[in-house]
Amino acid sequence: MARVTGSAAEGRSIAAEVVERAPDVVYRYRVRPPGFEYVSPAVTQVTGYSPEEHYADPELGFKIVHPDDYERLRRVVASAPDGSPFVLRWIRKDGRVIWTEQRNVPVFDDEGQFVAIDGVAREIPSPRAAEATLEVGGLLIDRVEQRVLVDGSPVHLTPADFPAGTNPNDSRVYDALSTYSAKGLIGYTTWTFWPPKSDTYIINEFENLITKKTTPAQYCAGLQTTFEQEFQQGLVPPLFKPASY
Repeated sequence: MARVTGSAAEGRSIAAEVVERAPDVVYRYRVRPPGFEYVSPAVTQVTGYSPEEHYADPELGFKIVHPDDYERLRRVVASAPDGSPFVLRWIRKDGRVIWTEQRNVPVFDDEGQFVAIDGVAREIPSPRAAEATLEVGGLLIDRVEQRVLVDGSPVHLTPADFPAGTNPNDSRVYDALSTYSAKGLIGYTTWTFWPPKSDTYIINEFENLITKKTTPAQYCAGLQTTFEQEFQQGLVPPLFKPASY
């Protein structure tokens, strides 16, 4: 049996320390039986879930994936990945959706069987970020947060700031948005309160409801069933105390 030299042992120790302190999430996911063999501490900062929570729940890596990206991840796990980068959205423990870039490589046993995946994941800016803002002169309009900023500071627009002929409903809305934005009351999207599959159901099935392909009772029953399943899986975002008016 080969003997590990002092320098080799020291190198492994340094490598382990680097992985433990890296801001990227480093992991090994066992395919059979499924489960995480290792998850670096950075996962807590990135996802809100601790390494221990990943070890305790072999499906957690799938549960936090955005519903629209689930099939992409399933295909990666089903076959030996080639190390090519791919983008995947995760839903943090606090309900916020983040974008990640991941690279995965296969791990084979002595018989050449695909048994695990070694991977690295890092949070990246949303590819849609460029579409979320609009610059007009010296103003920056944030379509996501629904704010107007100058030099990074929010601007309070009033109806008097709009040109003559502007639809009064438009100016009233921006006046209200400016007022609430200054108070930190930005508002919330559906996924703030609903877990991922329930949120997708609400949006996708609503068209069937308004086109009378399904009844209100059927729509509500389907949502209740989907929500109860995710509630049992612990995927419902935690409640928080909203700011007061």
